[in-house]
Amino acid sequence: MVNKSDLKQMKIVPHVSVGPIMFNLTVEDVLSMLGEPTARFFKGFSNRETFAYDDVGMHVFFDKYLLVDSLEFFEPAKLILFDIELFELSFEDLINLFKEKDASTKEDDDGFVANQTGIAVYAPEKVEDRTLKAEAILVYRDLDYYEKED
Repeated sequence: MVNKSDLKQMKIVPHVSVGPIMFNLTVEDVLSMLGEPTARFFKGFSNRETFAYDDVGMHVFFDKYLLVDSLEFFEPAKLILFDIELFELSFEDLINLFKEKDASTKEDDDGFVANQTGIAVYAPEKVEDRTLKAEAILVYRDLDYYEKED
């Protein structure tokens, strides 16, 4: 089992892993590595359980084969990409960083998606104040994550 302190600050390897958590782990692998989640629930229209590890600020999502395909992070998680802690940046600084590093970055009403990096940032308050920080950051495995029907 992973020591929870190893999950306090995690480096993103785009489309591969976040900290010690690799994409394509099975449900059993996740339970063995992280233990029983704080909660299990169905998010949105998904028919697969989401595992919540609220103590580290993480939700684990599974694809139709029950393999990890995305991880969503929120406070108190600390995500490192480009040697920068992403949650420390304002939305404005975050999107500027991604526009510089990832040509696929596209802003939308709730934040932005940077597909080549496998990141989606949720910051709905950016409309009012772009100096606010992201509420959540989704890190995903597949380049076509947002195009899949499943």
